[in-house]
Amino acid sequence: MQIWEIILIAFSLAMDALAVSVCKGLAGGKPSARGMILCGVWFGVFQAIMPLVGFACASIFSSYIKFITPWISFALLAFLGVKAIIEAIKERKCQTSCRLATYGAKEMALLAIATSIDALAVGVTFAFNGVSFALTTLNNIWLFILLIGVITLIVTAFGNLLGALVGRRLGDKFNFITALLGGIILCALAIKFLVTGIIEISVA
Repeated sequence: MQIWEIILIAFSLAMDALAVSVCKGLAGGKPSARGMILCGVWFGVFQAIMPLVGFACASIFSSYIKFITPWISFALLAFLGVKAIIEAIKERKCQTSCRLATYGAKEMALLAIATSIDALAVGVTFAFNGVSFALTTLNNIWLFILLIGVITLIVTAFGNLLGALVGRRLGDKFNFITALLGGIILCALAIKFLVTGIIEISVA
């Protein structure tokens, strides 16, 4: 996998957490450095941990199912992408989190887990696409989860600030656009993985 692909995936995965961060900012009513830091750290850490967990579990079995891995990667990413698009079209807006301006550990942990489940599935696709544990190659899981974590941290911290600045009306539109964009990117990557995987198997 290429670095640019991981960056696109990272931004796509961060969209759900971004929407929640915007809601937090909206609920707070004014910019808060504490809110930005807490959103960034909570969402960034969990978004980095989940792919590692999925990758570690899938790595055990990847060698046994090499020839169907393009289809597995396609199915996982396509499912996540279509799911995000459907939710965006249904205009799933901020609900409970919009009305909560608090940043308690229990609440933030639950939100971080809920918005990082998709990253677990993406971690599985890493194992099926030649990603390694070895630091001697750029195609390693440690670099990838670092990129995902840092990008999510920055995006969600900015989202929290944005929510506080722009107001509820623009926030709802922003959530819709980011959710839709994230779904489209995941679907595009799913098709790319399927096509390149089938070509590689055919050549082999």
